[in-house]
Amino acid sequence: MSKIAIVTDSNSGITQAQAKEHGIRVVPMPFMIDGETYYEEITLSRGEFYQKLTSNADISTSQPCRLRGTAPAATPSLHACI
Repeated sequence: MSKIAIVTDSNSGITQAQAKEHGIRVVPMPFMIDGETYYEEITLSRGEFYQKLTSNADISTSQPCRLRGTAPAATPSLHACI
């Protein structure tokens, strides 16, 4: 097992499928649509996101960093490197 892990967030534009193909862990970043929290490509596909965008939904992507919400996705990569 490699002691090096490549970890990025979903704002990188790397899809979950591309990440899996290349051994990259993508931490899904949260965003809000009409007051509900979604995670990019986890709880809402890109197609669904653009559909909501064109329907004038209230979308907010700027949030303070929430390590509690994002750290679990990165934790397996961190443990694999130990």
